[in-house]
Amino acid sequence: MRIKLRVWRQAGPGKRGRLVDYSTDDVSPDMSFLEMLDVVNEGLIVKGEDPIAFDSDCREGICGTCGFLIDGVPHGPVRGSTVCQLHMRSFRDGVTVVLEPWRAKAFPLVKDLIVDRSTFDRIIESGGYVGVGTGGAPDGNLIPGIDLGHGQFRRALTDRELENIIENGIPNTAMPPSPLLTEDAVQRLVAFLRSNAEQKPAPGKSGDPARGKALFEGKGECTDCHRIGTLGSRTGPDLTRIGLQRRAADIEKSLLDPKAEIQAGNRLVRLVTADGKEVKGRLLNHDTYTVQLLDWDEHLRSFNKADLREFAFEDSPMPSAKKKLSSQQITDLVAYLSSLRGP
Repeated sequence: MRIKLRVWRQAGPGKRGRLVDYSTDDVSPDMSFLEMLDVVNEGLIVKGEDPIAFDSDCREGICGTCGFLIDGVPHGPVRGSTVCQLHMRSFRDGVTVVLEPWRAKAFPLVKDLIVDRSTFDRIIESGGYVGVGTGGAPDGNLIPGIDLGHGQFRRALTDRELENIIENGIPNTAMPPSPLLTEDAVQRLVAFLRSNAEQKPAPGKSGDPARGKALFEGKGECTDCHRIGTLGSRTGPDLTRIGLQRRAADIEKSLLDPKAEIQAGNRLVRLVTADGKEVKGRLLNHDTYTVQLLDWDEHLRSFNKADLREFAFEDSPMPSAKKKLSSQQITDLVAYLSSLRGP
């Protein structure tokens, strides 16, 4: 794709600003909008020019750091999406896109597309909030007759039927249409769903959930960190519904090599306070100013980042199951964990 940009450039508060034209070729439709701006900035840096200044942090549509006007619309043309979750397939090849900062008296411009939002931050820090009843979509894993991880679909049997549901959604349900996905992207998504379906266990390697439960509560010492229902510790991830959330193959991989992949909600952190005290625990949330965690004593702790000497992520302390359990015992443990689907 070729994209033309008209970007508001202003060196700082009180400086004279203007719209400046840029263009970039070979933009992938799968790029996010901010990745496209990264590419533009790399080209400007190579030319010795000042890159376009804009805010971003998590780039996962969570933190609220990114944000500017795209063709006069906050966050751009896709409803319910943030700038960092906006993809270039939402724009036509060769289109001209105008980027401007949020303009408000309470949020003075800092540079280019960045504004000073410290007024809003002070409201948050003082405890101010607005309650909004947003509702919520049902948990897809709890809809009867559907289990994507095991290849179970309630309404579709053929690939074409799956493609039709992805493209057009299901009227009067939480399943929306996907008008921005290309035909090729839909076909690749269906292929992924098919390949991701749970494979049948190999002969002679079926597990016994009852033996696995005994291992979980006994020899495996899993309850030292993990919790199922009301049994066990909260310092590690809650496994009450792990059978709905993870495939058996993924559960086994986590048992054998816990450090290979740690999901965002299960990250561990280590911090050192201003008076030199070390605190470790499972990260619950963090933003520009604060961090919240559950420490090893299962106490909820909150800290201002400005008051910390150190703040860093830690590897998982969970040992590989290979060090304690036999191959059959691991298979039994996987069978038990895969059977857990909540209360």
